Amino acid sequence: MNNETFKRLKLARKSKGLNSLILIHSKNENSFLRLCIEEKSKFSDNKENVFLEIPVSIVFDSYLRSQDHLQLAKKVSCIEDTKRICFHESIYRDDSYILTILNTIKENSIIICRVVAFNGCSFDEQNKQADIVRHQCYIKIDDKNFLFSSYVGANNTASPIQY
Repeated sequence: MNNETFKRLKLARKSKGLNSLILIHSKNENSFLRLCIEEKSKFSDNKENVFLEIPVSIVFDSYLRSQDHLQLAKKVSCIEDTKRICFHESIYRDDSYILTILNTIKENSIIICRVVAFNGCSFDEQNKQADIVRHQCYIKIDDKNFLFSSYVGANNTASPIQY
């Protein structure tokens, strides 16, 4: 992270308009954390969104449950197999663990996001009605680890990881 980005991050942490933090990774783009800040326009009452992007590296682990329920899940894919990864968390000023994460970031911090995907869980074993996934994102800042976001639900467009 360069010096200018860190200065903007320091200002954003104190902003009342800070409203969300998003981890974004696309197949053909770099990975970054995006802070969304709502600011008033200078000459009107309109509000506009300003974005601050912090570059990160991503470690990606994807597991598929084996047919034999007694065995552990097996690692099946890598980050190159994903179309996109997008975890989103809103920030509530009064009580937000996201602020703890942001306050941990220093100018020379190394930020690594670990995305863990558990795929292939059946909601109803007899009828095979739904394909349930569990996707989690952890953020490691220097030597501190945080659970950033977790999703449990159907494997559809609402899922943070798209293959």
